[in-house]
Amino acid sequence: MRKLIEDIKPLVVLCGHVHESRGIDKLGSTVIVNPGPLASGYYAIVSVSDDGTVNAELNKL
Repeated sequence: MRKLIEDIKPLVVLCGHVHESRGIDKLGSTVIVNPGPLASGYYAIVSVSDDGTVNAELNKL
């Protein structure tokens, strides 16, 4: 996955199913978001502005 992100350089990558790794990180200019398990009420809101700026926030119900 890391090599793919480094080669393609997407604006954002959304991950799931790694329950213990909830968080927001960056790899180069790519924002990586793992909201955590929805069963525990966790979710993320991700927006991308017209200039390509990524804003991500983690939330809980």
